[in-house]
Amino acid sequence: MIRYWQQSQETDIQLWLMNLPNNQYGIWQYAPDLFNRSTIKRWSGHFLRLLEGIVAEPETEISRLPLLTEAEQHRILVEWNDTKAPYPAGKCVHKLFEEQAARTPDAVAVVFSSASLGQVRDEEVSYGELNARANRLAHRLQAMGVGSEVLVGLLVERSVEIVVGLLAILRAGGAYVPLDPEYPEERLTFMAGDADLKALLCHGATRERLPECSARILDMDGEAAAIAGESPKNPARLAGPENLAYVIYTSGSTGTAVIAELRRGTGETVEQRLSLLNNVELLKVTSYIDDIANIYIKKRLMPNDPNGDALHLAVASVYRVDVLLTWNCKHLANPSKMEHIRAVNYGLGLPMLLLTTPLNYLSGE
Repeated sequence: MIRYWQQSQETDIQLWLMNLPNNQYGIWQYAPDLFNRSTIKRWSGHFLRLLEGIVAEPETEISRLPLLTEAEQHRILVEWNDTKAPYPAGKCVHKLFEEQAARTPDAVAVVFSSASLGQVRDEEVSYGELNARANRLAHRLQAMGVGSEVLVGLLVERSVEIVVGLLAILRAGGAYVPLDPEYPEERLTFMAGDADLKALLCHGATRERLPECSARILDMDGEAAAIAGESPKNPARLAGPENLAYVIYTSGSTGTAVIAELRRGTGETVEQRLSLLNNVELLKVTSYIDDIANIYIKKRLMPNDPNGDALHLAVASVYRVDVLLTWNCKHLANPSKMEHIRAVNYGLGLPMLLLTTPLNYLSGE
């Protein structure tokens, strides 16, 4: 028999076991401000499950004995793992954006915030304008030979050109390979050579960060006049759902480059899976070279709600973020700016200590 007693004077939690002539008792003493009764009850079930396992298999190592009840195992392995969904044939990411642009051409698609001399300036781009800019660049890329399965590097600073570039590459039929201009020269050269890039998009100052490679270079600033002369109409379809959308090099926690690939046909699945994020603000601490960052960018450009929030990009100085790295959430100098955030996403394991201050400012809704 297990009984519960809330007050624990000596420690935060204690379990007393007593072997009486007619029965065995277990009494939990715990601090109610730290533990809920439901938690203690669940742990009691785990403890009893462990004892049953010891009796049934006394020679088995404790680490191999079960703790979860059958109901909990079913919930984790079956209910929570119910992710099967019909595969949406024929729906590519760029096609979904094209449909959204046709529905809401005047709605704001992207807002880019930059800071200069203490002043924050917002650049807003509508769906219609973004669609036209991406189409013009896509036509230019097609003239350079970009088509199905052709890998195109995207070396740009945080700006609207990130979105224009990735949409243009997809529209042209190619697959983009994001390159962070903050990366060391050796890493950029490795990525460009390993991916065997056929073309590389850059702009402004990033031209000075171009890696050594045989790819054809297209400077979106230097060739702005020529790009502006291209057609704003949707280019001919040169790739389908089975073709590559992007190739990303991510070091993860090992320090060794790992390649992640995504096919175009996953666009609608992404939209469905992230539908819970409509009308919420997201705190995404990452560079655009991150795979999950690319998913969120596409999600914001394909909202189910036509009046939903636009994709908001910002340079670090706008929010006083010193370093845009996963492990540097502690560098958020003014976390009070995050009071409207509803979701926080990280790609690696994160010690809660690094999030303690920012989480204190979240609404908890």
